[in-house]
Amino acid sequence: MTGPQSKGGQGLPAWAGEEAALYRNKKNGKLYVMLARAVDCTNERDGLPVVVYCPRDDPAFVSVRKEREFLAKFDPA
Repeated sequence: MTGPQSKGGQGLPAWAGEEAALYRNKKNGKLYVMLARAVDCTNERDGLPVVVYCPRDDPAFVSVRKEREFLAKFDPA
């Protein structure tokens, strides 16, 4: 993805924020945008580091995963 719809030479979509980074799923090879790192504030999981991410080709499908699990299943692209 290049041109006006991408951010610099990073391959990130133009809508991605400053903290966004591109990752590849180790299992299926698809590209995902890490939108942000956050902290889970649910009572049972309070303080747990999480990653907010979405498929590069479907920004409306936003997901959250434990940071440790995300880093085990995805590699920087």
